[in-house]
Amino acid sequence: IISLVSIWMLVIAESSMRKTSVDRHCMAIFDDLKDSIEEAASLREPLSEKEIKKALKTIKRRFKYNDSTPEAVAQGLSQWPSGALISNEAGGLLNSRTASNLTMYNTLWDGQPFEVDRIASESFILKNVYLTLSLMVQPGTFREFLSKRGRLSRDNGFLARCLTAIPNANDYIGYRFEAYYEAGASKFLPEHAKFTHRIQELVMQSLTPEQSLINNPIMLNFDFQAKGVCRDVHNDIELAMQTNQPLSDIRDAGSKALDNACRLAALFHIYDGAHGEITESTTWRAIEVIKWYLNNFKCLYGQRVIQEYY
Repeated sequence: IISLVSIWMLVIAESSMRKTSVDRHCMAIFDDLKDSIEEAASLREPLSEKEIKKALKTIKRRFKYNDSTPEAVAQGLSQWPSGALISNEAGGLLNSRTASNLTMYNTLWDGQPFEVDRIASESFILKNVYLTLSLMVQPGTFREFLSKRGRLSRDNGFLARCLTAIPNANDYIGYRFEAYYEAGASKFLPEHAKFTHRIQELVMQSLTPEQSLINNPIMLNFDFQAKGVCRDVHNDIELAMQTNQPLSDIRDAGSKALDNACRLAALFHIYDGAHGEITESTTWRAIEVIKWYLNNFKCLYGQRVIQEYY
């Protein structure tokens, strides 16, 4: 089986859980990269001002989409075939035309071509494009989304494709103390600095000297031991989806769990700068993470539901 490595994330968190701060810390790198790439492209050759404007108009380099319609996302991906739809307040997205055009997103997650028909302009086909989703939403807003489009989103597999996290506000709010000497001071976060540096490296490796995207994906394979792990996990999940078994009520998520685990293992492999095939240890790391997300999905949609999220 050949799969993309795109990951979709859905975080359901109350107000004051600092969703905006997380988004700002982790995603600002993409805005900075876009600016530096545009500048490098304009300085690549001694072009006239008119030629520079024409070149920038021809190639619209866009890594990140915020409150964008499906049409805008599709148009952007047709010109720069790799991007992320990111929102730390995704209520507007989930309750808008985004939620009514889930077929396009599901098709792109599957790695299949998607034809976009236009009346007023030229139609086009999205092929070999890569889209990541990172949506954060408050519980009340998400309940409204479920009441309106929840059944459709479950039936067509959109929610099952998402790695859903439901952090408990009571475990965080009221315990985030700072020492007096830390108040107002910027903090050095070594792991964040490492993340930013590594993402910058990966983006630069994906560009040509002319600052165009190299849309030539590399095939990653699992080693023999890792394939054995995937087989065993597949069989365990299949057994757990039988009637009256733990995953029988969330078979949609169960059927996507191993796929998401393989994608995550590939991302770990790339982020770590590893070479060769994906190893057994990397695969197990990804599977443990996916198990946690699967438990969250079970809590939200399963027969034994945490009442406060409805």
